[in-house]
Amino acid sequence: MKRTFMLVAVGTLLLALSLWAAYGYLVLEATDARTLYTAEKLDASQKEERARATQRLHALVRDSESERAVLEELARTDALTAAEAIEAAGKAAGTRTVVRGATASALGGVSKSPIAKDLRAVEMLVDSEGRLQSILNAIKLFEALPFLSSIRSIEMDQASGGNQSDLWRAVIRIRIITTSAVGI
Repeated sequence: MKRTFMLVAVGTLLLALSLWAAYGYLVLEATDARTLYTAEKLDASQKEERARATQRLHALVRDSESERAVLEELARTDALTAAEAIEAAGKAAGTRTVVRGATASALGGVSKSPIAKDLRAVEMLVDSEGRLQSILNAIKLFEALPFLSSIRSIEMDQASGGNQSDLWRAVIRIRIITTSAVGI
């Protein structure tokens, strides 16, 4: 009887160990399956987000096509046309305006995109003479020229001597961004 009891005890122990091993195996399998499911779900979510981002980018490119065309048109202004427009704006404001010179200048802070590599800068030196209010009006017009430009500096002084005490002179530096070849 002792031997039978011992065999039953050992058999029960082996059966218990086998059941615990099977339970451990099933728990590990369930954990692995859950991890795999979570990874697949995350991967699908990331793919979906990338697809949405790509769609937004394509929509943005389509929507900005007309704006890019306008910018390209504005940047096509050559230096001679710009000089003529500056002189015409000065004349419209009631000043005697002359573009004294133009030089190519560095165009800093531009990205490495294919469109940006074609951009060039021209710095124009403009002399304007007239009444103070006329010069201020001319400067306002220079700020609103119909091409890509900015006023870099303004130096003003009152003309001396004679009966023209209300005569003022201004030296204005205007920077123009263009895609045209810079050669004046």
